[in-house]
Order: sequence, then structure tokens, then C-alpha cells
Amino acid sequence: SNYDDAIKYFKKSLSINKDPLTLNKIGVVYNYKGDKNRAIKYLEKTLEMDQNNINANNMLIQLYIETGKNKDAERLRKGVTL
Repeated sequence: SNYDDAIKYFKKSLSINKDPLTLNKIGVVYNYKGDKNRAIKYLEKTLEMDQNNINANNMLIQLYIETGKNKDAERLRKGVTL
């Protein structure tokens, strides 16, 4: 699928340069595929490298809520500075 191709190319890019933007993109694609757990994994890695990434923050909060991780969502929400 196109999503699988995108993930493959983004991961190849990561092997060259570990960049939070690329990690975020992988998380987004996994979310589009419906693989919420992998999306969470990559979005968490994004925030480890770039705590100010509001897009990753917001998507991660939403995914935490969708997967029943409300405490994690609340913890992250409180840490977000808008």
C-alpha cells in the first residue's frame, strides 16, 4: 500500500538522519493505517527529541484518549504550553 511505501521511505531516511520531523511523519502514517500503538511509539519518540512539537503533542493526546490511556493524555495535556 502507499502507507507501507511511505513508512519504508521514512524509515530509510531515519537511518541516514534521525530527525524528529521524520519520526512524527511515521507516527502520522501509522495512525492513518489504524495502527495506533505504533503511532504512539513514534510520536513519543518525536517528543523525546522535540518537546515543543505541538502537532505530535496533539495527536498523541488524541491517541492516548482513543486507546484508553486517559492518565497519559492528561499528563501530556498539562505539559503542553500553547
